[in-house]
Amino acid sequence: MVGDPAAPALVICYNDGSMNGQKSFSPIIRVGMIVWGLLFSLGAPVSGYFLFRIFLQARANANWPAVPGLITHAGVVEIGEFKPKYKTEVAYDYSVAGTAYTGNRIRTSDGEWDDRDGAIQALGSLATGARVMVHYDPADPSQSLLQPGVGFQEVAILIAPLIMLGIGGSLLWLVTRDIFRRREWIPPPLPIPGGNAGWRN
Repeated sequence: MVGDPAAPALVICYNDGSMNGQKSFSPIIRVGMIVWGLLFSLGAPVSGYFLFRIFLQARANANWPAVPGLITHAGVVEIGEFKPKYKTEVAYDYSVAGTAYTGNRIRTSDGEWDDRDGAIQALGSLATGARVMVHYDPADPSQSLLQPGVGFQEVAILIAPLIMLGIGGSLLWLVTRDIFRRREWIPPPLPIPGGNAGWRN
């Protein structure tokens, strides 16, 4: 009988995760995960576009012609204001069809290193006064480098967008699961006599 104080009430319960040791993220953490998840997810295709262009450039310059050149400077420099980073720095002279040029690129994906040893290893045997073969763009001889083609670095940079996409997708998935977590119905321990039907978290 509806409204009868003597009748046992139906108590409907659900599991919000707290009963099996799971806790929801706080609103601040949830917002932060959404922001970072979107940044990583949207940044992945953008960075992938530019990094893939570097990869294609490396494939294209694999067939550039080469002329003898002379390294006039080679070393490792420290950059970065807050956290020290290191990069290679080279300069070399070469001549194409009687015109003198100066170049400063080792390979297509010249980058930065977190430690000095990494930059020194990238510099390799390049030293001031060394004779090298300089590969140049036949359409624009002022564009040149010392190590053309696709190497480990050019392949490795293609992994970065995939990692970014994985991190971003994981963060958004965790937030989505937290928001729309499936609520499991659980029976109440005992019927509660009297009162109206209600909800209990």
